[in-house]
Amino acid sequence: MIAPAMRPLILIAAFSLLSLSAHARLGETPAEIAKRYGTPVGTLHTSETNTSWYLYKHAGYRFNVYFWSGRSVQEDVSSETDIDSGTVKNLFKTISGKEPTTVKIDNIKGVSTQTRYTADTAIGTYSSFPRLGVYTLTVFSRDYLQHIRKVDGAEKKD
Repeated sequence: MIAPAMRPLILIAAFSLLSLSAHARLGETPAEIAKRYGTPVGTLHTSETNTSWYLYKHAGYRFNVYFWSGRSVQEDVSSETDIDSGTVKNLFKTISGKEPTTVKIDNIKGVSTQTRYTADTAIGTYSSFPRLGVYTLTVFSRDYLQHIRKVDGAEKKD
């Protein structure tokens, strides 16, 4: 039997684990992501680039999910409070499907911190701007980044 004083702690721990496991994976369709996050609160579609953007609010986070050719290729997870490094790593792993390698990029004391996460399928950056109350993890599919670089290179040659 669980002691009454322990019940709230167990519920909080269970909810935390459920909310972490509810994050979408890169490569999913809008329907698959809607099963995890619910109905988007905003959308934008661009036919010229075959991309779409969906905004969700779920489990205390704001999720911006970008789709290219019907599959998610980028996910931004934002919070108004700092996200601890363990949670950021778990978010990256869940979104990318791979364990990250962490490389600290920049730390401007009191202004911002950026930490880069990489895996063979994805690249991510966690940016922290405490003075602005902005904390965001951005995870990109490597395939999509290669596509963007090709498009940017073609535009620069014109």
